[in-house]
Amino acid sequence: MLALLLLLAVASPGPLGSLPQPLPTLDRISLAKARSGIPVVEAEQDQSGQGGRSTGHLLMRAPPAVVWEVLTDHSRFPEFMPHLVAAQVTNRTATGERCLQTVDAVVQKVSYTLDFRWDPATMHIDYKLADGVPGDLKSVLGHWQLWSEAKGRATLVEYVNQVDVGTYVPGFIRGYLADSALRDSLDAVRKRVEERASK
Repeated sequence: MLALLLLLAVASPGPLGSLPQPLPTLDRISLAKARSGIPVVEAEQDQSGQGGRSTGHLLMRAPPAVVWEVLTDHSRFPEFMPHLVAAQVTNRTATGERCLQTVDAVVQKVSYTLDFRWDPATMHIDYKLADGVPGDLKSVLGHWQLWSEAKGRATLVEYVNQVDVGTYVPGFIRGYLADSALRDSLDAVRKRVEERASK
C-alpha cells in the first residue's frame, strides 16, 4: 500500500455548471514555472497517517479540447498512466462515467471504482470513490481543472489529489510518494496530450 500514493491522483470536487474558474492562486514565480513546463507541486500529509493531499500545475502545449479528450477517455488511461494496469468503464453518460481501475502498487494490486463528473463549459472534471462499491481504498476525491492559454494553443492544468488508503503509512514515505505521484501523472498526461496534438 505504500506505493499506492505514488500511483493515484485524486482531489476534492468543485462545483459543476458554474462560471469558468479563475486562474489558480499561485505566486508569480510558481505560475511562471508552470507556464514554462516545470511541474509545480505542493503536498500535505493528513494527521491520521493514512493519506494526504497534493496540488499540481503544469502547462501542456496543446489546445484544451485535446487535453479534455485525453482526460475523459479513462478506458485508455492504462496505455500511458504509470502503474495503472486496467480501467473498465461500466457506465457512461453525457456528463460522466463510472470506471473500475486496478493499480499495480508494487507489493500488491489495488482495485477501486471512481465516479467521474465533467462540465465542458467550465473545463472541470471531478471524481470520487464510488459509494457502495467494494474496493481497496477508504476514500478518494479528485479533480482536473483546465484553463486556455496562448490564445487557445496551450492549456494550463491543475490536478489536486486526496487519498486515504485506510492504513498507516510513515510520513516521510507519504510525502515523497505524494509528490512523485503527482509529477508522474502530470508528465504522463502531458506526454500523451502533446503526442496527440502533434498528429
